[in-house]
Amino acid sequence: MYMARRKVVDREDAEDLLDAWQEGNLEFRDFCADRGVDGRSLRCWRTNLDRREAPRSSPAVRLVEVTPRTAPVRSTSTYRVIVGDVTVEIDDAFCGDTLLRLLDVVGRC
Repeated sequence: MYMARRKVVDREDAEDLLDAWQEGNLEFRDFCADRGVDGRSLRCWRTNLDRREAPRSSPAVRLVEVTPRTAPVRSTSTYRVIVGDVTVEIDDAFCGDTLLRLLDVVGRC
C-alpha cells in the first residue's frame, strides 16, 4: 500500500531536513521514508540550494589603469601688455622668464 508523503514547501523546512539527513547515517531514500517526506521534493530543494551556494564563475576581469587628463588650471587674472601696436595677454600661469624674453623680442621690433 502506497502512503502519500508530504512535499517540502519552503526553504526553512528543506534546510532543516537536509541538515538532519547530513548529521545522520541513513541513505537519502530511507531518511525520507522515515520522515514521511517526498524524496523527489527534498532532492529538488537540495539541488536548488546547492546551486545557490556554489560560487558563480565570472568572466575574467581585466583591470585597466585610467589616468584622467586634467584641464589646465585657468587663472582668474589676465594681464595685457601693450607695446606699440603689439598686445600680449598673459595669465598667472605664464612663466616669468618666458615673459621677459617675449618682451625683449617685442621691444626690439
